[in-house]
Amino acid sequence: MTIRLSGCSISLVVLTVLAAHSEPQEISWSDLREERLVECFDFLNDYLSNPGCMPRDLSDRMLSMQIAECVPGNSKLEGDLVRIAGYAHPLEFEFKNVKSFLLIPPLSQSCRHPTAPLPDQVITVEYPEGVDITADPVWVTGKLIIRQTQSELAPSIYWIEASEVISANIPNVTASE
Repeated sequence: MTIRLSGCSISLVVLTVLAAHSEPQEISWSDLREERLVECFDFLNDYLSNPGCMPRDLSDRMLSMQIAECVPGNSKLEGDLVRIAGYAHPLEFEFKNVKSFLLIPPLSQSCRHPTAPLPDQVITVEYPEGVDITADPVWVTGKLIIRQTQSELAPSIYWIEASEVISANIPNVTASE
């Protein structure tokens, strides 16, 4: 009788652990920037400050390699099943049945041409089922991988093959600050 009870207890523990790992971890945009290099803080602050809200030009692209070195991505999240809310931006000028897009946090509304988010604040999303993109935020669920990608819109450090993309509410998307 004791052996059977122990076996049931072990099975229950194993099932509990498996269930915990199958649920996505809800993360925020600040979680994605946890491992920014301290020696880069001044450089990144200078890049993000936009005196007079001047539009950025092609020189930003030349800085992208230095920026990528300063924002390596949060290695603690590598391979985790995550859920994050943000705004979807298609890579092509298509808004119906979009299978690849960038997910970004809210941008500063103080400028007409806000500074592009840093690469650790951009997630390249592949969603084989396709989604219709609107101006409303979405929740994206999938396995987070650190993989540098470059698109015409912005470089990104993270990549997700999404298992789910659903509508979110604006309060679900916390600013990247």
